[in-house]
Amino acid sequence: MALVRNCKICGNEFLAKPYLIKLNYANYCSRPCYWIGKRGKQMRNKGRTLSQEHRLKLSGSNANNWQGGISTQNEIERKRVEYRLWRIAVFTRDNYICQKCGKKGYMHAHHIKSFSQYPELRYAIDNGMTLCTNCHLLTENYGGRLWRT
Repeated sequence: MALVRNCKICGNEFLAKPYLIKLNYANYCSRPCYWIGKRGKQMRNKGRTLSQEHRLKLSGSNANNWQGGISTQNEIERKRVEYRLWRIAVFTRDNYICQKCGKKGYMHAHHIKSFSQYPELRYAIDNGMTLCTNCHLLTENYGGRLWRT
């Protein structure tokens, strides 16, 4: 059952849930009023839109965290939709069960033939198997182990 309360900042009436009143959180009608009450200032950018010029400054190579497009080809390939669909297909085929020990839980999609050395087999469902974390760590090509030796 909600109770009618008055906002401490703007005075508007609002419905407050009893558990929020008990925790002393039901004093404000909205987040902006909450921040004014707690910090004495409004949230940044509340109700304002950014100009087109400012948006351009924040995008692409002008952004603060831009590092010159340093994503590796491996990262780009693993973020593709085809890779996600391949993983889901492998998990579904194996019924989300580890193919070595039979455990269920958090699973990895393992490439039987290496992802980097066989680019033509990257998205072949027959080249994948579902493994638990421990079994995946024990494979001969985990983390590029095969081509490093």
